Amino acid sequence: MKITKRKFLAGASLLAASSLLPYSIRPLTAEEKLNKNNSSIKKVQTWCEMCFWGCGTTAILNGDRVQKLEGQKNCPNNWGALCARGNAGLYVLYDPDRIKGPLIRVGDRGEGNFKQVSWDEALDYVAQKLKDIISKYGSKSVAWAGHGTGKYAWKELMHIIHSPNSTSPSFSQCLGSREVAWNLTYGSPFAESYDAEFSKCMMFIGRNILESLQVGETKRVIDSLSSGAKLIYVDPRYTKTAAKADIYMKIRPGTDMA
Repeated sequence: MKITKRKFLAGASLLAASSLLPYSIRPLTAEEKLNKNNSSIKKVQTWCEMCFWGCGTTAILNGDRVQKLEGQKNCPNNWGALCARGNAGLYVLYDPDRIKGPLIRVGDRGEGNFKQVSWDEALDYVAQKLKDIISKYGSKSVAWAGHGTGKYAWKELMHIIHSPNSTSPSFSQCLGSREVAWNLTYGSPFAESYDAEFSKCMMFIGRNILESLQVGETKRVIDSLSSGAKLIYVDPRYTKTAAKADIYMKIRPGTDMA
């Protein structure tokens, strides 16, 4: 077939025009709609506090208002994804019932009457109440129970006022027994990391890993299963992890420890 210069140029022009067609008619993404004719859009890098894993998060702001939350693509905790709890952070931020400042009760306990005060006034109020209690009953009369990443400042406060009554109830319900045992046996806490993506066989006992807790951890297990790894799962419940297991051991409820 003989191709002339005129036919070649005509064909090239037609090909160039057709290659642009899908991009001109495809629907815009949510972010593109947000960015269209809007110079006030900006991205702020932060992390999720909806649980203590601290997944990397990108907040997309329109002016001063957060429009959307996304996972940071290179964060090893979540690799660009956010779980349902993380996405719900947007609704927590703008919930109409969210308390946005400190409140001090006015009237009798149980009446539900409060007044909003400044942070300085609230901190002075708490400090004075603590001083009054310690002066009257001693420092050991003050107790505190905490959980999550915000507990450490209060734990330090308990040391400052010389009270030994500081605890985290969730410690014994979660990782506490394991951490104490590892510290006493090996002199260091258990390193909660593993190469799931390189495993040939995994076994989970009551650990419904495919629909709970850390997104990055779940991804590593999914990658491993996709590469042909085998999964053994022990649990009275038929969970999503059980559904993906090669061997599912449905033991009787209450016999997990045995």
